[in-house]
Amino acid sequence: MLLDERGITTFSNIRTKYIKNNFLINKQMIIKDLVVGEKKDGTPITKQVVNQEFWEKTSKKYGAVNVVIDEAHTVMSSRRSMSKQNILISEWLSMIRRVVGSTGSEHGTLTLISQTDGRLDVNARIMCLEVRYHIMHFLKQCKSKKCSFYWEETNESFRPVWICPYCGSGIKSTNFSMEVWCFPNIRRYEDWKEFGMKTYFDHYIIDGIEKYFGLYNSLTWENLISDY
Repeated sequence: MLLDERGITTFSNIRTKYIKNNFLINKQMIIKDLVVGEKKDGTPITKQVVNQEFWEKTSKKYGAVNVVIDEAHTVMSSRRSMSKQNILISEWLSMIRRVVGSTGSEHGTLTLISQTDGRLDVNARIMCLEVRYHIMHFLKQCKSKKCSFYWEETNESFRPVWICPYCGSGIKSTNFSMEVWCFPNIRRYEDWKEFGMKTYFDHYIIDGIEKYFGLYNSLTWENLISDY
């Protein structure tokens, strides 16, 4: 989102600071209540539909856009794959793929971020044209100047250590880097994850990512869609 220099507008549920052309997406942009009738007492009768009108206007105004959904498994959960919500979200995903590539000269991206492998709905996983797997690497260092003991951990470390194992003092985390594997689809990712097959087409390390931490607010409390 920060390094995209094309100036393409992004809609995301990630709160950001100092990042241009980024709009906070909300549930009404995805699903809206459509009035389909009226009860005898005048109360409107509504049904939930995909908000196609908003994205048609967005496409006309901005052309191709980026859409980024963090914690995507909370929006499309594999545990409720046949629910009305998931059916509507599947329709929205199919529509939004056309919006992100709505111009011949520029193409945006639809990015779904999840910290779990299997909780994202199968339809969303199958539609992905690229899957990236990330592991965060960092050093943990004792805060005591007399000790300064340090060791390596990742976000996947089993039973991470929260106090210095040498002297018992507090610790700090430094030297963050991100290891990334890229796969052409979810099946190739599963072959690598489950069977150790070399199915990725790219593998690299991103260093110095601490400078980006302050640009994002990861504590976004609002539920994007669950109110429905």
